Amino acid sequence: AKYTHFTQKRLRMKWFEQQNIAEYLGARAEKHRLPNHYRNIAVQLSGTEGIPNGYPRASSKSEYGNQPWFAARCAIDGKTDNRGHGRDFPSWRPDRRDDVWWKVEFGREVQVDKLVVYLRAEFPHDKHWRSAVLEFSDGSRQEINFAKTAAPQSFTFDHRTVTWVKLTDLVQEEPLGWCALTEIEVWGRDAHVPHLATVRVEPSQRD
Repeated sequence: AKYTHFTQKRLRMKWFEQQNIAEYLGARAEKHRLPNHYRNIAVQLSGTEGIPNGYPRASSKSEYGNQPWFAARCAIDGKTDNRGHGRDFPSWRPDRRDDVWWKVEFGREVQVDKLVVYLRAEFPHDKHWRSAVLEFSDGSRQEINFAKTAAPQSFTFDHRTVTWVKLTDLVQEEPLGWCALTEIEVWGRDAHVPHLATVRVEPSQRD
């Protein structure tokens, strides 16, 4: 009987504790939103993905030699060292052609207003693209121009709510040479921020 009393008391305390947590999260949900600070929303965390289902996700029309260090995903791995090429300097490097494109998908709606590009700059081995067009999932387009530099190049634009951004119409001087992108950053925040889930308590025993 003595142990039964203490067991029932412990169960009552556990239920009250769970109830307090549920009420706290439910009544103050507005103060407990998931973080949504302004950031580079294109970077792949841990080299794989930032959120479930493999997003952000990079793709392209061409990847030279199907080598992993020249894959489209290398342009969103967070590595910005752009003065070399190959295994130790991952970058998106397409074949020498004039119809290539690169695309990043976010897997949800995001609000974006800036792009930062690190061209691979192992000159004179590399050439560089002179211009390109940014395409957005909302149907808008914006032309951008690149300089021959290893420094990051920033391009700002009006806020857009999109699910993907595409770099297309990449132009370089003839004859075509080796051009590559070491890193692309897309700056913004999530368009819709979920609340922390409210704890649902289903006490099996009440006294």
